[in-house]
Order: sequence, then C-alpha cells, then structure tokens
Amino acid sequence: MQPLRMKIRGNLLKAGGAAFIPENPEAFLDMGMVCQIILNAGGIPTYPFLADDSKGNFTEFEAPKDVVIEILKKRNILFG
Repeated sequence: MQPLRMKIRGNLLKAGGAAFIPENPEAFLDMGMVCQIILNAGGIPTYPFLADDSKGNFTEFEAPKDVVIEILKKRNILFG
C-alpha cells in the first residue's frame, strides 16, 4: 500500500497535478559551470542515476544507457 504522503505528492505535485509548476530551463546553471564549481571545491562531478519512478525505472534522460554515457563523458562526468 502506498503511503499517504506519496499519494498526495503524486496527485498534487507531479505533472498534471493541481500544484504542479513546470520548471524553467533558464533557472538552472550551465552544466559546465556546475562541474567547474564542484572541481574548484575539490569535489568530483558525478551523476546519480535516479531510477525514480514507482517501479525503479530510469528517467527519460537515463533510459538509453549508451547515449547517456556519451553525453555525460562529454560533460566530463567521470565513470569508475
């Protein structure tokens, strides 16, 4: 059984829900800038695969693994 908080989230905050607000791509920093901030702070840029739907499937960006790996390599995201 799905917890009440997940039902609320799914019905209100997800796309199509009454409280859903679409993201504005202009609000996000450039990926290169984000990587540089991380490197300047002594960190290692990484990408967490979210698999964030209720069945643990990959997001739309993550689905074609070979394609996303090439995109992340071009962004200097390390793989180990």
